[in-house]
Amino acid sequence: PPDPAQISAPQQPEEAPAPTPEPASAAKLQAVYLPPALIKNPSDLNAFLEGLKTTSLNAVMVDLKDKRGQVLFASQNTQALEWQAVAAGAPDLSAFAHGLEEQGLFLIVRISSFQDETAARGNKTLAVNYRAPGTLWLDNFQNQGGKPWLNPYSADARQYLLDLALEAADSGAALVVLDDVCFPPNSLTGDAYFGETEGLSRGEILAGFAQQAEEALSKKGVRSAIYLTGATLAGDPNPTLYGGPAAEIADRVLLGALPYQFTDGYATKKLTLRRPLEDPADTVKEVVVMARQELGGREIIPLIQGGGEPSGIVYTPEEIARQIKA
Repeated sequence: PPDPAQISAPQQPEEAPAPTPEPASAAKLQAVYLPPALIKNPSDLNAFLEGLKTTSLNAVMVDLKDKRGQVLFASQNTQALEWQAVAAGAPDLSAFAHGLEEQGLFLIVRISSFQDETAARGNKTLAVNYRAPGTLWLDNFQNQGGKPWLNPYSADARQYLLDLALEAADSGAALVVLDDVCFPPNSLTGDAYFGETEGLSRGEILAGFAQQAEEALSKKGVRSAIYLTGATLAGDPNPTLYGGPAAEIADRVLLGALPYQFTDGYATKKLTLRRPLEDPADTVKEVVVMARQELGGREIIPLIQGGGEPSGIVYTPEEIARQIKA
């Protein structure tokens, strides 16, 4: 701001100017996740967003690309269009972001990264291959629903994800969350062919991708984060899944502090939870404490559990409030 000494005092009282909205790059985001089914129903969506005005929430999170690789908003990405990855009738992301802005809400976009069977099938050279180039590697037997993955070592695969992230930034996203920044979480990767690695470990290639995304998005004034589950951080380093300690791949983390990740009596060297599902606030507290120890000074954005999760438990508003407080 200008130096107050350089501003002369007005001769007449003036009306106080309207407060300037806090820029997205500085705002403290408190968001709720919007499932795709709600976004497709305008009347229910408008009613839901209207209800947010009585809360402290100032943002919503949506999926731009899901774990199948389907792009859920009307992307102009030429590869996504070529592979028919864009969902039929997908809404315009810029218009959606503008509508949120009019209601005082920021937009958070989540993108499933290397877990993407659509792009992998669309171009096998971007995918993890089986033993040699030309045949897709699957994360399970084909008759048991095995799916191909994008190859983190593929520069073109990384660029595809980065292009989608930058498109989200240009459309008005305040924060872009990259999920599934990992190698296939499957022990049967001995037959997986990743091509030229340039001497980089799995951890190094993932960390490099995270840094590249963060730098590119920051130039547009948009923040980025990597999604990590509390269970991942609490477990032993997994060279198959993350290429080593998962904590090393990001400076800003969306932390899955979700009780359903943990079974009753969950215990590792880093985290012990007595009643993960029955006492969700304590679970959130303990997961965040553990994450602070593991992540050091990195920024942590906790993701907590509301309802309809795989555990089948739907928490009351009071239980959700206690999770937020924790």
